[in-house]
This record gives sequence, structure tokens and C-alpha cells, in this order.
Amino acid sequence: RKKSNMGGVYSLYRKALQKYPGNIELRMQYINLCLSRKSNTTLSVAFADAIKNHPLNSAIWIKAAYWEYEENQNIHAARVLLQRALRILKDDKDLWHHYFRLELLYRKKLSDRLKIMGVDELALVPDSENKIQLEEEGEGEQSEEDGSQVVDSMKEKTAELDPEATSSTNPFFEGKIASIIFQSACDEFPGDLDFVIDFW
Repeated sequence: RKKSNMGGVYSLYRKALQKYPGNIELRMQYINLCLSRKSNTTLSVAFADAIKNHPLNSAIWIKAAYWEYEENQNIHAARVLLQRALRILKDDKDLWHHYFRLELLYRKKLSDRLKIMGVDELALVPDSENKIQLEEEGEGEQSEEDGSQVVDSMKEKTAELDPEATSSTNPFFEGKIASIIFQSACDEFPGDLDFVIDFW
């Protein structure tokens, strides 16, 4: 019965958002409700719809990325979300800080696994299935050429650093990906000491 009642609540939110698609406060209330109820199937659609309607709102991209990482254990999907966000919001400092933080969290998680129980190689290969189905780039989403160049450059530099090798000497475990993100961020904001300090 509770499940049925929540279905009705979700339906009311969806109808309200169809009528007021630009109401960010209402949309965040809906997302936070779904998060509190761990309604993952509903959340995947809610996040995709939120990103489609508010592509310039970095808080939505960040919240969606952490949901993919923390709830779905999907670092690949989380990275894709933050990289897509940086393509159009490369001047958003919060995005850079959270992308850096996400990589540190993932590195610590896998490093702890190495120390405690050794490494299961299969467990180190990230899930490649995104729960949030985004539109193709360029469809219903603003784009920025410079942002694409920045992200593409980072992806090229980090392409061979995912922790598929089980050795602790793998550059991934030495923090190389986070270092590349940090350097790319500093290049975007040269001379901004406060921005640099906020990484720690």
C-alpha cells in the first residue's frame, strides 16, 4: 500500500513538472524525495529529465553523478556525467572540485580493497552501463567548443589509467587521474589561488 501511495505522489510531481518544466525548486524536491525513498528506477528518469530541462544547472549534474557512483557503484557513468557537464560548463568551479573529489573517493575505495583483501580484477573494471540515459550530445543541450576540447584532452590523458591492472604501482593508484584533473582545472583558472586552495 505504501508503494502504491508513493506511486501516486510521484505521478503528481511528474504532472506538475510537465506543467512547470522550468521550476527548478519543484524538480529538486522530486529528486530528493526519490533519493530518500531509494526509488532508483524513477530516479534514472527524473535525473535525465532534469538535465534535459536544466543543462546549465551544475548542482543537478553533480547530484546525478554522485548517485551513479554511490548508489549504483558506477564510476564510469559518474565520470561521463561530469565530463558532459564540463563540456558546457567549463567555467563552473564546483564541477571541477567535485570531479576531482570523485576520483579521490574512487581511488581510496580501491586502494582500501587492495590493503584489506587483495584485488579481484573483475571488481576493478567499472560498470559501463549508465542508469541515466542522456540524449546524444547536441540534442536539447547547449554546447561549447572550448569545453569539449578541455574534456577531450583530459580523456586522452587518462584513457590508459583506469585500474584494470591489479598492481598497486598502476598510475591510477598513485593518483594520476586526479592529478590530471587538477592540472586541467588550474589551466582553466590561472592565478586563482582561492580556487586551488578549495581542492583541499
